[in-house]
Amino acid sequence: MLSRAHRGLKRADFSAVYKSGKTLKIAFFRIKTVDNPENTVQVAVVVANKTLKGAVKRNKLRRQVYAIMREIQPLFIKNARIVIIPEQSAKTADFQAIQADLIQGFTKIQFLDSEKMTNISKNEI
Repeated sequence: MLSRAHRGLKRADFSAVYKSGKTLKIAFFRIKTVDNPENTVQVAVVVANKTLKGAVKRNKLRRQVYAIMREIQPLFIKNARIVIIPEQSAKTADFQAIQADLIQGFTKIQFLDSEKMTNISKNEI
């Protein structure tokens, strides 16, 4: 789990991200981002009841995404508020596919340091 400082988004933060944030759609997720005036990366995962019906399944997916974000968070080069919204296809994906998709998405929007990514093997992430 990410530390509280990195996952604490308030209602105003959500509003700012949804209103003026940029959206990237990847295979399993929509990633919404907005610059963060604080010197941190803040992440929230929003799993809709429509996406996954059972609370256990929603929480499992949420925990998986937070675990991936905890591992790649030191590689971020931008301070941002990030909201990650799973798509319907995420409910059948395994952990490695989710991990690869998130890394690809954050690399695409140039949030991850590519030099550090090449130094770290896929098994460590």
